[in-house]
Amino acid sequence: MKALVLDDVPLMRKVIASKLTKLGVEKIIETGDPKKAILDFNNESGIKLIISDYRMPSMNGSEFFQKIYKIPNSKNIKSVLTSGIEDLQFIQTADGLSIDYYLSKTDLMDKLEEIVTEARDYIPKSQDDLMMNLKDFKQLVEKQSPKIEVDQNILLLGFGEKKILIDLPEQLNISVSKG
Repeated sequence: MKALVLDDVPLMRKVIASKLTKLGVEKIIETGDPKKAILDFNNESGIKLIISDYRMPSMNGSEFFQKIYKIPNSKNIKSVLTSGIEDLQFIQTADGLSIDYYLSKTDLMDKLEEIVTEARDYIPKSQDDLMMNLKDFKQLVEKQSPKIEVDQNILLLGFGEKKILIDLPEQLNISVSKG
């Protein structure tokens, strides 16, 4: 099983990663940068658990999960949002997201074994949106014009309920032809 740990405090990331390793998580991706975490999640298949701090300098945990939930394979994850005890009531009522666990950092350490077991055994709600071949993509684009959003190096194409996320390189060369 793979997990992603996002916290801007390096010591906290190490403590969580150490406990995850002891619980048998084979690969743990650690970062303090939410934008990097989004790219890591998009580029690394098989992540089943994301643990994110709420308070971070560039983007809070709710904003981070809003972006993660736009990625099709996010249906496969268990999500945990952690913070200090004083933040939890505000976070739970303010974000409206489908986050699986809202926990103080102290409670996280107590519940981590249960969370890892759930993540390991978790069966996605739907496999329908996980993979799309080029032919299906072309048909989808021909049927309807997508809503297009660009955030950092991520291109999001929205087709109603279906969303396609494309990780863009630093520099993109585009050629336009007539007809």
